Amino acid sequence: MSRQELLDRLWPHTSVTQNSVMQCVNELRRLLHDDARNPRYIRTISKLGYQFIGVVEAVGPEGMAPPPSPSNAEVDPAARAGGHVSALRRAGVPVLVAAAAIAPAVGWYRYAIRSADQERREVAWWKLDEGHGETTADSVAGLRGPLPRGVAWTESPTGGALHFTGAEVAVQGAGRGHLPRGSQARTLSARIRAAGGAPDDMVIFQLGSPLLDAGVDHFHIGLHNTGVAYFGNQNFAFGRSRVDDGDWHQIAGAFEGGETGVMRLYVDGIEEARTPVQGWLGGQGETQWAIGRGLRTGTPFRGAIDDVRVFGRALRPSEVMALHRCLAGRADIEIGGQAYFFAPVFGGRVSLAPPENGEVSTRVRMMERDFGGITFVRPESGCAMRSIRGADIGQSFRIEAELRFEDAPGLVSEAGPYFRSRAASPGDGLIGGTSAGFWVQLASTGQVRVVRLHPYATIAFSRTPSGFNPRRFHKLAADLQGGTLRVTVDEEEVEFDVGGVRTPAAPLDPKWETASPAGINDGSAGFAFGASRNRGRAGGQEVRNIRVTVR
Repeated sequence: MSRQELLDRLWPHTSVTQNSVMQCVNELRRLLHDDARNPRYIRTISKLGYQFIGVVEAVGPEGMAPPPSPSNAEVDPAARAGGHVSALRRAGVPVLVAAAAIAPAVGWYRYAIRSADQERREVAWWKLDEGHGETTADSVAGLRGPLPRGVAWTESPTGGALHFTGAEVAVQGAGRGHLPRGSQARTLSARIRAAGGAPDDMVIFQLGSPLLDAGVDHFHIGLHNTGVAYFGNQNFAFGRSRVDDGDWHQIAGAFEGGETGVMRLYVDGIEEARTPVQGWLGGQGETQWAIGRGLRTGTPFRGAIDDVRVFGRALRPSEVMALHRCLAGRADIEIGGQAYFFAPVFGGRVSLAPPENGEVSTRVRMMERDFGGITFVRPESGCAMRSIRGADIGQSFRIEAELRFEDAPGLVSEAGPYFRSRAASPGDGLIGGTSAGFWVQLASTGQVRVVRLHPYATIAFSRTPSGFNPRRFHKLAADLQGGTLRVTVDEEEVEFDVGGVRTPAAPLDPKWETASPAGINDGSAGFAFGASRNRGRAGGQEVRNIRVTVR
């Protein structure tokens, strides 16, 4: 199908460029883990358009079934998804329609959509918090392993842990069909406290075939003899920062799957290295697991290991960061006497830095030139991945912060608080679909806009002031009470244009309640960054001193 045909179907009444089609196709490929150079689903036909080449399942009494209605899909240009098919559901109407349009020849089709909540769950989780006994078991499938001599119970900041003395033993067992194998995607994660320098490369956690043959999967995370972490199978991604300093660290390795899938190493929530897997990986024999040493050989680990998890997919960077902040007990902001931590949303990469000079919250900086942000999360005991999502902080409160911008001259970006939103998970988008809420945007020009997130629309905007300096911090405060919103910038009340009427009170009409699909107001809030007028070119927004006063 040609790019022009896609333009006509996706935006029949809107003037857009062919770049919009390219962005949708790129998003589809990312969600499907497809490679444009070696495609499995979408092939580019030079100077023409795109062809859908994936295998499609026809179902129903006649061998056919109606396609999913775009009106039941979530619309989110900034969504980031972890699965293949359920990711499409979150990707948005343009992306879903593009998927349907690219495959007209297949007629009716079905995508087997799994529960998003189920997909987020761990497939194995050794909490290691029993504190006593001669065995330990994971809390998902009951995969149990005995504790040999040289392994003992100890304490950790989250409860219990296992202490390994360096004896040539491991806590290990069989996967019993519950664990990923071969070239399937996966993520391995563990918290460690190494006891001094590593005499040799030491395995923290290994998962895969007990065979040591080439071309067999035996992924593991470990501690290199230089003191950095590593992750891989037959080739490895090595970290940059030392983790043998006696402090607790989270080590995670994510494999995207396939014969050319990328392996990513994360240390304390930050990606430190990546490398492609090399060659075909077979799942020979029964999948096994081992904590504290390799499945058959290797120098045993010395120190404590806690909270070992396996996911049957490659976690998104935002999920790894959020999991680390939860497990590490980060308190990024206090709301109503309760500590909350920040989880990245909107898909874009953000950096989080400690507060400075008496500031009351963690600093947040946008690291990419598109959409990004954070949501406020109330930690739950254990930090199960499915529990890490935006918290309900109420419907009426005052939220304020200081913001600045680093745009190039002539480019415009935005930043500001959003509220009355759905409970987004790390990396999720917040626009359209089943989203709800409002976003107060302070632009780098000094203009203030109030945006409804679903159905997406600018409902109020201010004049653009003269002499606004985007490179210095400006104090933005949003006061929401019932159905109205008032905003100040640098203590000056903002006057809005609402339908041609000048007023300091912007109306908050929850039109998502009658939209199709209806939006969900979970009372979630946070801060978001955007570059709607200069996507891919503007960014670098920063926010500090976030305060929330709940009424």
